[in-house]
Amino acid sequence: MLFILLNLVLRNAFRHKLRTLLTLVGLMVAVLSFGLLSTV
Repeated sequence: MLFILLNLVLRNAFRHKLRTLLTLVGLMVAVLSFGLLSTV
């Protein structure tokens, strides 16, 4: 079950490269913002 799900996720990630890139950039910005704001 996990292998099928992972296969589906990877296939869709490579199919929609721009959407995947924007999602990863958004996640990195959110984590970085949270980290910087929690230190203040």
